[in-house]
This record gives sequence, structure tokens and C-alpha cells, in this order.
Amino acid sequence: SSPATAEENLWGLYNGSTGRLRVYRPASNRRLRVLTDWGTTDGVWEIARDIPSNRWVHLAVAYDRGAVGNVPVVYLD
Repeated sequence: SSPATAEENLWGLYNGSTGRLRVYRPASNRRLRVLTDWGTTDGVWEIARDIPSNRWVHLAVAYDRGAVGNVPVVYLD
């Protein structure tokens, strides 16, 4: 398969100007990233596992935005 030329948005939760939670796959590699942006502090976490192209995967993300230091829990397959 040919490499992706742009990032792929897989899932997102947008709350107007107060924040967002987004799961995407960058063009640079095949690993998922979770991005949080709630105003003054952003967070980006990369899942240390390649995601194959052209195959279904099951994904769930749990994240508590109650504190900046919280880390999302990602369930894959």
C-alpha cells in the first residue's frame, strides 16, 4: 500500500472553544496519537504499536480531564 500523505483523524470530541480530545494517525508513521487541548495546556501521547492499514481495529479511550497530569488509557483490539 502507498504511504499516507496526511494525518488521518479517527475520532474527535470538540467542545467549542473550551477544548478537544482527538485520536489520529500522523502521516509520519502508523501509530495512533491521542491529543488533548483544554485551553492553556495541551497533551499528546503516542501509542507504541503500529496500526495496520486496511484492517479494522477496535479502539476505546478513557480520559479524565480533571487534572493536567492525567494520562489517557487506550484500549486497542
